[in-house]
Amino acid sequence: MQNKGPWKIKSTEIKYKNPWIEVREDQVITPANTNGIYGVVNQLDGICVISIDENKNLRLVKEFKFAANNYSIEGVCGGIEEGHTIQETVHKELKEELGIKAKKITYIGEFDGFTSIIECKMHLYIAEDLTFEDTEHEETEVIEPITLSLDEAYQKVQSGEIYHMPTVILIQHLYIQNLKENN
Repeated sequence: MQNKGPWKIKSTEIKYKNPWIEVREDQVITPANTNGIYGVVNQLDGICVISIDENKNLRLVKEFKFAANNYSIEGVCGGIEEGHTIQETVHKELKEELGIKAKKITYIGEFDGFTSIIECKMHLYIAEDLTFEDTEHEETEVIEPITLSLDEAYQKVQSGEIYHMPTVILIQHLYIQNLKENN
């Protein structure tokens, strides 16, 4: 038996697995000392990066998201594949999705989006000092580049048009930083 905080895991069974996610069911003893089950999705840790060009515009993507059945305006995102570092993933995804090479990458932080059922850390970055080349989209990606001023992006966050949480966090971070620098 394995302790996990106030929970005890009696056994674990993988219910589904592919290269990006794993779904498991844990047989547990709850903090109330009763038998139960707990379902957990383990997803590849990922990155989200917003690029800022020489005119202080944000370079984002508008991408179709299968699970949401909708287009979403986001920073460049991707899963950290086995054998790759976080920094390698940042540069790979920038090149693939927007054709960007960045000389300056700044780490902003990380967060867990759904701590009750999903194990996945998202690492947040800002990319600056950009050069542009051809994109290298994966064949399954439907991506449109979007360029917005910080104010436009912030308004889209406020109106709910930008709702991808890692992107929202980065835009709000940049907006607050800009307010501090201009006061």
